[in-house]
Amino acid sequence: MSPDPLVFLVCHGSRDPDYQQALADLLARVQQQLAPQPVELAQLEGQPLTLAEQIQGRLAAWLGAGRSPDQVVLLS
Repeated sequence: MSPDPLVFLVCHGSRDPDYQQALADLLARVQQQLAPQPVELAQLEGQPLTLAEQIQGRLAAWLGAGRSPDQVVLLS
């Protein structure tokens, strides 16, 4: 199996429910466009983890599952 990139949709972030719904809709559209490549969500604000910690956590999860991404791609 060839390695896949680890793709993140990076957004500013907000606790506002309308923003969160719009973000969920955007993420769904991006995932549809890039399918079957999975797309992760990372937010700069409103999250307990920093952007770097979010990326490190997902990367660790991929490596723990035996996946080795060939690159990390940030979409903003």
